[in-house]
Amino acid sequence: MRILVTGATGFLGGQTALRLCQDGHSVRATGRSEVAKSLKQRNIEFHKVALDKENLSGLLENIDAVVHCAAKSSPWGSYESFYASNVEATRRLCQAALAHKVKCFVHISTPGLYFNFQDKHHLKEEDIIANNKTNFYIQTKYQAEEIVQEYVKLGLHAIILRPRAIFGPGDRALLPRLLSVGQKRFIPQMRVDRGPLCDLTYVDNVVFAIRQALHSSVPSGSVYNITNDEPVYLLDVLKKVFESLNIPWRTRKIPYKLAVGYAYLLEKIYSCFLRGKEPPFTTYTISLLAKDMTLDIQKAKKELGYVAQVNMSDALTYTLQAYKNEHTT
Repeated sequence: MRILVTGATGFLGGQTALRLCQDGHSVRATGRSEVAKSLKQRNIEFHKVALDKENLSGLLENIDAVVHCAAKSSPWGSYESFYASNVEATRRLCQAALAHKVKCFVHISTPGLYFNFQDKHHLKEEDIIANNKTNFYIQTKYQAEEIVQEYVKLGLHAIILRPRAIFGPGDRALLPRLLSVGQKRFIPQMRVDRGPLCDLTYVDNVVFAIRQALHSSVPSGSVYNITNDEPVYLLDVLKKVFESLNIPWRTRKIPYKLAVGYAYLLEKIYSCFLRGKEPPFTTYTISLLAKDMTLDIQKAKKELGYVAQVNMSDALTYTLQAYKNEHTT
């Protein structure tokens, strides 16, 4: 199969491109970065492309399937930048895929569409909040899903995956952000219990879900939650990570409302006076450290045949070892 993987210079996109190449597929990859040596060394055809601006017709030439991983994924930034990367890029890619009669379009979305600053458990695919405006990332990812579904009605065969909190070797977002906060300051503890209870997903498991989607015969427009299927208490996991890396584990008990209020104030200050810089906390990131969020993945199990290939214990071991190797060489 000839497969286009977008966002291949990113974490998930890169892992996906490499694995699909190992599976024997002919892979074409895109990204905004020139740092694509590992892809080219695996005989992956790489194109530096701005999906929201450039003509995509040639990119989709002779392509059987698309895995759309590219996105601006951040708790901070301008609406215009999120719209261009997440909405406009998706629209143009869907349009090109339909024109070139691509057989399967796998769109990577986010469970952030369920988030509303409340504890949530066993969330199903239909539990999204319509036009969620929690932040610009979630708002534009909701719009991107709507665009995919619009093209499904026009004849594009598309499948949407919502993987929760992806981590693993090569991660530059989730674990590094939390480690940075913990090293410079402390991890806020805003609950009296062990919470928050949440789902995480090892990157190899997300790649497995993508591979299953590419070869599935499920109805076009189907949406699936993806997790490790092992809800964990986030602070317990973080403590284990910090201790394994010999980083002091510093927490401070702070009332949730006070922490959110402080984050809200920071957002206003940075928006008005420090544009271009990201605040150390946002109301969204604070709430992720305080609110439960677990997903129901029965639909993915039943229809995609999804089963986590790497359990949480092994996933953490592999991730920590990779982090240690990277920072000791």
